[in-house]
Amino acid sequence: MRKTRQVISVMVAGFGAVVAIVGMLGVVISVVMLVVEYTNGEESEPAVLYLSLVLALVGWVIVRLTGRRLRDAASAVMDLLTW
Repeated sequence: MRKTRQVISVMVAGFGAVVAIVGMLGVVISVVMLVVEYTNGEESEPAVLYLSLVLALVGWVIVRLTGRRLRDAASAVMDLLTW
């Protein structure tokens, strides 16, 4: 029973880590796109940036609720993928 809880905890933390990493990548890409559009004289709505920020925060909260750090959860995902 305890082993099952640990596996579920690692899987949930791994899911949270993937969500957080995708959100962080979205934030970086959105900021770059906004800067490029701003330098071209265009004005755009940063909705994708807001969505990416929320996605990154939700992923981080999922990881923290499992009692792990984001780095540990991402490491667990890599261990499962290379197993």
